[in-house]
Amino acid sequence: MKRIIWTAIVTALIIVAIPVLIVASGAINMAATSQPSDFEQTVATFAVQRSMAWRIPEKSAVPDSDDAVSHGLTHYASMCVRCHGGPGVEPEKFALGLNPPAPALEKHLDDFSDEELFWIIKHGIRMTGMPSFGREHSDEEIWSMVAYLRTLPNLTRAQKKQLKEAIGESHANTREGSGGHAQSEANEKSGDKEDHSHSDQSHSARNIGE
Repeated sequence: MKRIIWTAIVTALIIVAIPVLIVASGAINMAATSQPSDFEQTVATFAVQRSMAWRIPEKSAVPDSDDAVSHGLTHYASMCVRCHGGPGVEPEKFALGLNPPAPALEKHLDDFSDEELFWIIKHGIRMTGMPSFGREHSDEEIWSMVAYLRTLPNLTRAQKKQLKEAIGESHANTREGSGGHAQSEANEKSGDKEDHSHSDQSHSARNIGE
């Protein structure tokens, strides 16, 4: 009996020690440029699925109205399209560096229930780049986003245009920000030159007076 107990203890220690040693050795490359192994993807996906299974709402509250879809589209355009893109709309270039990558949602909607989409939007998924939007958005607003997501595969031209305009505005804001910074630096340099010029003129005047 004692041998069985000691065998079980040693086996448990080995099971725990091996992954700890692998992690401690630095053998796992945690860089975003390194693709995760199939094992890592399987374990992570299973962990997320089980976590949601215990925590998602018991019943869907997706509103069935055009106003809700329109409201959800507005939120998607301001918060989501730069990473996820949309039908005919490419995400921002920085999104290509996300690991795991942000999925093209219109291709994976069947993988999630309404309740799961709500939970993901509200709480996010840590260590994936998917943030939580529950702190600044009400449950009603999040359900409207779920309502919009269900329409993604069948967007109208006007809706696609709104998403493209959201990407365009983001680029414009970035350019304006860079331009403003450059202009500020130019103004500072111009001011420095003027200060030096006034200082030199004052010094020359004193020398003449002497």
